Amino acid sequence: YPYQSVPVPVPVPAPAPVPAPVPAPAALEPV
Repeated sequence: YPYQSVPVPVPVPAPAPVPAPVPAPAALEPV
């Protein structure tokens, strides 16, 4: 059979990586 007729699964792009939470600076800590 012709390969052209065989449906080829489309690769799903990987989701964007979630940025890690930035630690709060010491200035925001209660004095």
